[in-house]
Amino acid sequence: MQQFNIDELKPHPRNNEFFDDISGEKWEELLESIRKRIKDNKRGNIEPIIITQDKVIVSGHQRVRAFKELKIPTIEAEIRIYKSEDDVLLDLLESNIRRRGEIGGSAKKVGKRIKELERLYGIQNGSSSFQGNQYEVVTNKSEAPKKTQEQLAAQMGISVDTLQNYKMLADMIPELDELVTTGIVTKTTALAMMRNLSEDEQVELISSMDTTKKITKNEVQKYINEIKQLKENPPIPSDYESTKRELQDYKKDYKNLMTQFDEKVSELQSLRKQIENMKITEPTEQYNKKLKDSTIFFCSKVADFIEKTGGYVWLTDHLNELPDYEKKSYISAVNAVYSWADTLLKNINN
Repeated sequence: MQQFNIDELKPHPRNNEFFDDISGEKWEELLESIRKRIKDNKRGNIEPIIITQDKVIVSGHQRVRAFKELKIPTIEAEIRIYKSEDDVLLDLLESNIRRRGEIGGSAKKVGKRIKELERLYGIQNGSSSFQGNQYEVVTNKSEAPKKTQEQLAAQMGISVDTLQNYKMLADMIPELDELVTTGIVTKTTALAMMRNLSEDEQVELISSMDTTKKITKNEVQKYINEIKQLKENPPIPSDYESTKRELQDYKKDYKNLMTQFDEKVSELQSLRKQIENMKITEPTEQYNKKLKDSTIFFCSKVADFIEKTGGYVWLTDHLNELPDYEKKSYISAVNAVYSWADTLLKNINN
């Protein structure tokens, strides 16, 4: 055991999720008992609080809170070495339940404690796969045994049915949790609401009722019955038949419109095909026409050339009589005609 400065100790981050602070008469009794022990020259806490190796409080949150209020600077604590956070959580829950001696706290937090303990014990549908609490402590402490749902209920001093009810209450919507905490709605009434109404229906019911006074189970049951009646026999509006006929007309119009639409789509697809075909055939026709016209033009020009120049073949008989420049020009022109004609013949033969 060691003395630790109060300011060194850190509350467990999930403690407030599972436990409420002590208040009222019990809180005053705790403060008075600590004052008396200090006055009698005894340490303020009869049992040392339990902390982790990191000085996180496992058991003793209320005693530390009381020491701070009474401005007592140090407190005696036992350090335990844990292997995992689940081991810390199990010790936090078990030691606080044992110390407080009753189920206590808000219904929602009790339900959360039960659900977390079932997870840690491996309880599923009343069975258990838990292998024990695996922490090492400075003192010799036996491992926690396997537990069933029945054993957990007995440990908490409640029946299995009550345990299962608390588990359901752990999932209360905030609006309902507040009413249960303040006593406006009993746990039994809250359970009836949760079993029969959706979360939206619960909110609607709460908003429609006077929450400054106690809401009885009969009031809630009346609302539940009305909801069931509406679901089983929904009211028929006065304009139901006329609306039904209008809907049928709309369906017919819709069907006709869809038929027309399909026809237009078909026409559009056909038109697209025609356009594509035109894109393919039109250039071919133009090419063929151009080819034909070019051939006719070529033959015409060659015939015209022969007609106009063919008579000048006689110049070859008098070639040597020509001046050098004109002679060279004549031979060059003949070679050009020959080369052109030769190229044409080669292309034709190939």
